[in-house]
Formats: sequence, structure tokens, C-alpha cells
Amino acid sequence: MKLSDYPSNKTVFSTIYVTRKNAPLTYVSIDEDGDIQALSDDEAEMEEAVIITVEQLLSIDPSLKTIDDIHNGASYDKDPESDIWVKS
Repeated sequence: MKLSDYPSNKTVFSTIYVTRKNAPLTYVSIDEDGDIQALSDDEAEMEEAVIITVEQLLSIDPSLKTIDDIHNGASYDKDPESDIWVKS
């Protein structure tokens, strides 16, 4: 399943670094409950957490559309040299 297969309004947990400060996404995961996290390398505090949608996430980083198999329990890191998402 691709991220684009999820409902466009599905909740994604992220940070202000990704949404407001344009920090590059480096990690995305879906936990066993189906909750999606999308993070940068910045160390964020709880008060810096934000909720966005899958649609917003794919707009922030369209390269996430290249991940072919993201499902509950999966996580990916973005290789800094190639900008390719690698299963972690």
C-alpha cells in the first residue's frame, strides 16, 4: 500500500519543523495502530507537535509517493545522499 492509498484526510503526526520551518522529512512510520508519523532530524518537544493530513504530507514531500509498501508496523528513513526512502 502507498501513502496515497490512505484517505487524504487521515491524520499524520508531525512537527512545526516540517510544517512551518521547511525542515526536510527524514523519517516516516505507521505504528501497529495505523498512526502515521512524519519527522525531520530536529529534536522536537511535545509542544512542537502538529497534526496534518496525508494530503498535506504528500504536498510537503512528494517523494513519499515512491514508497511502494507502507503498512502498519513499517518505517522508512530517507537516505541523505540519494533522497531515496529506505525501509528501516
